Amino acid sequence: MEVQKPLISIITATYNSEKTVSETFNSILKQTYTDTFEYIVVDGNSSDNTVSIIKEFELKFKQRNIVFKWLSESDKGIYDAWNKGLSLATGNWISFIGSDDKYTSNALQVYSQNIYDNPGIEYFHSLISVYNSNNVYLRTLKSQINEDGLPIRIAHVGTFHSKKLFNSNGSYSLQYKIASDYEFLVRQGFLKHKQIDEALVIMDDGGVSGSFKTNIECFKIMKRAKSFPNSLAYYYFFLWGCQFYTYLIISKLFGVKFVPKVKRFLRK
Repeated sequence: MEVQKPLISIITATYNSEKTVSETFNSILKQTYTDTFEYIVVDGNSSDNTVSIIKEFELKFKQRNIVFKWLSESDKGIYDAWNKGLSLATGNWISFIGSDDKYTSNALQVYSQNIYDNPGIEYFHSLISVYNSNNVYLRTLKSQINEDGLPIRIAHVGTFHSKKLFNSNGSYSLQYKIASDYEFLVRQGFLKHKQIDEALVIMDDGGVSGSFKTNIECFKIMKRAKSFPNSLAYYYFFLWGCQFYTYLIISKLFGVKFVPKVKRFLRK
């Protein structure tokens, strides 16, 4: 049977994102990917100029042959916005990118080729380059999924999900405010996944997802999941705490540029 090309839907949730969203939009417009895909923006009834910027870019997306859908209304947070985006998505592959994050110019081309070449995989994740507000490189993130396909830690931005995951297991829970994307993947059980060893997304370091609150919420999700023994949940929570506060202390003492240098030295 011939493998079909992936039909891609990309979803961005915005709320008072006037300072950053133009760069996100431009990163999508600059894609080398030439096949038709759709881009969905769900705005949470912003009170700044975000909606005006969305309207400004609407024609640009259409000129680029990108199917563009958007709405602006009050919501219950980012996961409620993502669920609204999912209800509008027609693609069989779904990706989410934040309103302060950017794709590299070849991102969709690389993701699409990997999806096409690996028909048995249901979740693709790439490396992510993290920068601060001064455009200083801080570190590279990657998802951690064990040998059985059990999600341990997820770098969610830019990852590609088979639509079948949502059809089979529902959408994002509104019970969690920071890590519902992680809960969704844990809910799947054991993922058929593939890591792409290339940084395809540039992520801003700001936001609550970069705080230790994320680790606490992930720990609660692990403890409630049938697939996680309690001992494993406690082990990772202790490990994350050590990593988080070690990074924090080193950054305070030597500056944010020092940690990536140490990591590169240790990899040699």
